[in-house]
Amino acid sequence: MVGLKDIADKTGFSIRTVARVINNNPNVNSETREKVQKIVDELKYRPHFAARSLKLRRTNIIGIVRYRTHVDPDNRRITLISQQLAEAGYSILQGIYRDDESRGKLIDHFRNVCDAIIMSPSSHEESLNDYEKMAAEKYPFVILDPSPETPSSFNTVRIDRAHGIADAVETLVNSGKKNILYLTTGKMGLSRLEGIKEGLRRKGLQLSSENILSISQLSSMNTGTITGLNDEYETAMEAGYRLILENSAIGRDYNALFCYNDALAIGCMRGLYEKGIKVPEQVAVIGFDNVLYSKHTYIPLSTVAQPIEKPASAVVENILAQLHGSKTETQVFPTEFVKRASC
Repeated sequence: MVGLKDIADKTGFSIRTVARVINNNPNVNSETREKVQKIVDELKYRPHFAARSLKLRRTNIIGIVRYRTHVDPDNRRITLISQQLAEAGYSILQGIYRDDESRGKLIDHFRNVCDAIIMSPSSHEESLNDYEKMAAEKYPFVILDPSPETPSSFNTVRIDRAHGIADAVETLVNSGKKNILYLTTGKMGLSRLEGIKEGLRRKGLQLSSENILSISQLSSMNTGTITGLNDEYETAMEAGYRLILENSAIGRDYNALFCYNDALAIGCMRGLYEKGIKVPEQVAVIGFDNVLYSKHTYIPLSTVAQPIEKPASAVVENILAQLHGSKTETQVFPTEFVKRASC
């Protein structure tokens, strides 16, 4: 069966542009419309029956269901997705959830008013019940950056965190920084852990449990003065700062820090500065996310950058393909190590 991707491949235009032509969107120039329509006729493209039936009750609204707070890369991807869907003629309805129960309520509501749903979940494992229900009922949805535990049988666009992390760890070891402390805000994510192990494996080293420290283990974390570490960047900065003040082993037993995110890394660098520990001469520091301000710290922060543009476009193309009855496939985009002055 001919799908949107076939037409896109033949014309050289994106799936978004093809969808705009097929949907008679007025924001397409006549030359592009003519080229696409020619291939549509040549390939004898016909929308899938289920997609045609759905179109009779379409609202041209796409729902985005997000976990309660997101970091800079997530926000940038969602912004691009919204812009690209708007260009394709769709409006956006966005909702934020806190737990599985509130997520289920949002999805049920959105399904009554939206043609499809884009899920942007928590980085931690969540219930699959809502996904299984939508899949069973053939409701169009795609999951952006799901947890590694989410089955690939769902429509997903994934971020390979391990790729860039492995390169970062290998770079540290190559520079003589073998005593690396891995700092996390809670549970060390599986993909991050695999990246760390792979980077060490390349250099014939192994990961020890003594080299992993959760900020939740800090004595100051029990005072109730810091909460919500998994969600608030400002909180993570403060936690990183306190960790350095409380931990005398950093700079003595450990000569490098790999941090769960950039906020934690920036807080650590502040603590190192106040204690007179030089970065990167005595302690190298690497973060994760490549937030917009990471290159503007007093010592530009080395980090692992999440991809932005390609996953955003892949999500839009996946949803449009589903709405037009075309086949979809899971796509994976690697992170990239960005070396700056902190390591």
